[in-house]
Amino acid sequence: MLLQAVVAQISQFVQQDESASNDTKRRLFPKSPSNTIIEVKLVSFTKVLSQYGCLNAGVEIKTNQDQTVTGYRFCSPQDAGVTLRSHSNLVPVITYNRYHRTTTELQYRSSETDELFFTTFINHTSSTFFSSS
Repeated sequence: MLLQAVVAQISQFVQQDESASNDTKRRLFPKSPSNTIIEVKLVSFTKVLSQYGCLNAGVEIKTNQDQTVTGYRFCSPQDAGVTLRSHSNLVPVITYNRYHRTTTELQYRSSETDELFFTTFINHTSSTFFSSS
């Protein structure tokens, strides 16, 4: 089975943060074996809040060498197809939104395998005032 083979290669940890500020964040930490890198591809992003700077919603992928700085941010369906390669075996991925429901679809894999792991994030704000169905 594809999923079992890939999970053996890449472990993941998902953390959800719904703070009192009405923002919703989900964090994914794909990690591959030592001395490998991870390739992450943005498959799709909701067409709802595309704007310069991705202030209201987006996905941030930290494939840069210094993972303490802001990563690459995407918030538009036109960003689909972008592929990033990490400098290490860990890639923090953060999805966030202030309002509305957003869906982020990603593919990622270790440099040791050609098999892909798929994941979908569905974020929606904890605020009923701004949420939409």
